[in-house]
Amino acid sequence: MKTNFATAEASSPLFFKTTRSACAVALLISLAACGGGGGGGGGGFAGFPAAGGKPASDPPAASTPVTFSGTAASGLPLVGTVTVKDAKGVTKTVALVDGNYNIDVSGMTAPFVFRAEGTVGGERTVIHSAATAADTNGTINITPLTDLVVANIAGRLAEQYFDGGEFASLTADESKPNPTA
Repeated sequence: MKTNFATAEASSPLFFKTTRSACAVALLISLAACGGGGGGGGGGFAGFPAAGGKPASDPPAASTPVTFSGTAASGLPLVGTVTVKDAKGVTKTVALVDGNYNIDVSGMTAPFVFRAEGTVGGERTVIHSAATAADTNGTINITPLTDLVVANIAGRLAEQYFDGGEFASLTADESKPNPTA
């Protein structure tokens, strides 16, 4: 079926909402395939278990350090920093080491939005990702693909979502594919 984007039907809000939902489902399916491998983290995506495991229902007890680790890359590892912002607007920043980070978010309130900024191949790069309480002590990678997922969840640019700080209600359910879309 060919779509003529000049027609009123192809430019309707429903068409774009459906297209955006379909793209989100495709992204989530692609990301689910990236879940395993490497140490720690449980292998799932955004709190969803890999291969029949159970997602964490609550973050670890307060006496246990709560951390996130991962890689920030856009083709090549990013050279710069990662900033995590919690639901209350509290931020913490760490330097990237060979594109990798490990950040302690003990005392911070889920959900979290991440911003990696710096340079890749001499070009300034800013990309984002997100995590819920179910993701604590796991791996949260920050890539152009996760930036698109955050933008889709927010309904606006990921950078505006991070800067605005209105993500206190972000849940793992928002990342689930919608079978009716």
